[in-house]
Amino acid sequence: MPSIREVRPGVHHVRIRRGKLPPEYLTLTGTRADVDAHLQRAAKIASLRALPRTAPLGAWLRHCIGQQTGLAAQTLVNYRKYVDLWIDPPGASGFCLGRIPVCQLTAGDLDAWTVHSIESRERAGKAGLGGAARRKVVTLVRWAAQQAVAAGMIQSNPFRRTKLPKSDRIPPILPTDQELQRFEDPAYEIDPRARLLLILARDTGARRGELLGLRWGDVDMRRATLTIGAALEHMRGQPPALKPPKTAAGRRSVALPVSAMVALRHAMSAANVQHRTLRLAEYPVFPGDDGGMTWWHPEAASQIALRVLTQLGIRTASRAIGLHTLRHAHATALLREGVSPHIVSRRLGHADIRLTLDLYAHAVPADDDAAAAVFDRLLARPATEESA
Repeated sequence: MPSIREVRPGVHHVRIRRGKLPPEYLTLTGTRADVDAHLQRAAKIASLRALPRTAPLGAWLRHCIGQQTGLAAQTLVNYRKYVDLWIDPPGASGFCLGRIPVCQLTAGDLDAWTVHSIESRERAGKAGLGGAARRKVVTLVRWAAQQAVAAGMIQSNPFRRTKLPKSDRIPPILPTDQELQRFEDPAYEIDPRARLLLILARDTGARRGELLGLRWGDVDMRRATLTIGAALEHMRGQPPALKPPKTAAGRRSVALPVSAMVALRHAMSAANVQHRTLRLAEYPVFPGDDGGMTWWHPEAASQIALRVLTQLGIRTASRAIGLHTLRHAHATALLREGVSPHIVSRRLGHADIRLTLDLYAHAVPADDDAAAAVFDRLLARPATEESA
């Protein structure tokens, strides 16, 4: 840890000790906050410089990902997977983006990677790489190059002007309104936890982890609201654990319709009978198989939900509909009925309304005639009504 001493207003002497090496002395000007920020940046750059400028891009990406401390564990796992699958796959032959030295990267390398990946997948009889995958690769490589600039490995980011590929999102095939009503149908014998999970996913649009991380204290039966402040995450080889939302928008309160309230009342009554305690607020809404304080494993919940949806006959012609599809169904239904995209975005926990509009633009009514009719009504108002 560095020692900082203010020798006179606005001037600080800093001594940095690194093990058995001789201490390093610095003189920095500014406020104490400025000095702390400078030292943090210097420490980050020093950690990034652990690799030489001739290091291949794949090794540099893995190193940079390993240095990240503010991201969720699953996000880091996904980033490593993208590197292993698309950027620096083991045993790759021919052109390999991940094996180009960082100091030799050029703007044309991403174009070459796109052509090579498409051709190699076609030779293997696989579908071409989609726009979403290409966007992830471009984003990761551009970020890694910027980290190389910060570490002094290269002078400028060769991909700073590279545009993200257009997304090729296809609207998901959603269950019909009649199919969604089957969740409450008593004719179907369904696992009570799965029934409640499907109803809340349909009625709130919350993510799987957000629902499985609920405690009874998050349910306000008087105001008919659900407070989402955490999500249940599972890492391979580790028990499920709660994690905070990725963004501030993830912490939200969601109003509940009558159907969700009825299902929650039944579940709460059963929980009261089982636990017979005044501390029910601390218990999970979706407990594990022991029915106590443990969490319902996310993978097990998804498998049971998938099985129940298939049992209810809710599936496409080619495959079963998963739990996350109900989130899409919730957003699509609200937008189709004219609910403001701002409200829908808030219910979904999106940090930016542009993400909501990008995902669900197909569901926003595009009624140009209705827009023109609004002006007809405005211009047809009597003058006395306008002056009133």
